[in-house]
Amino acid sequence: MKPLIKNINSLYGIISEDGILHLETAARLHRQYSNLSFTVIQVSDNKIIVHVIQGRSSAENYFDQKRLIQIVHEMFDSVVPPGTKLNIHAVPYKEPEVNIVDSKWINNRMHSLGIKVKDIAEETGIDRSQISALLSKEDPRPLSQTMKAFFYYYFKSKESSIKRP
Repeated sequence: MKPLIKNINSLYGIISEDGILHLETAARLHRQYSNLSFTVIQVSDNKIIVHVIQGRSSAENYFDQKRLIQIVHEMFDSVVPPGTKLNIHAVPYKEPEVNIVDSKWINNRMHSLGIKVKDIAEETGIDRSQISALLSKEDPRPLSQTMKAFFYYYFKSKESSIKRP
């Protein structure tokens, strides 16, 4: 089976096989429940550098940087040799800016910029009825991530072209 902790093989000879198994088991649980990814960046005689990053979690179990560092210590402290310093680079999940986009947001932008459905249809080639359905108050289906990104950057480009002299 492929290891979950990238570059874990660099820890062989420093950490016991049971310790490696412990780390992989913990990494598997953290991946499953919180979408954490671990990478061993550097290993020397007295220092191990570990990178932990959190991706989008379907369970919405999000941690701040302090908690991510604690998680790495909980995993590694019992298996690293005494006197080995553990340096941790932790990157918490950051919600994409485009996630603010929904039909209400689009309608507000259209209103504030004076853009009509037909304008978007002509400029993008998206059928007017499809755009109208996305903006319908009677059928507020959630937008796909692709559509959120499309509308976010479409209106961002419109706003920046208005601000230019």
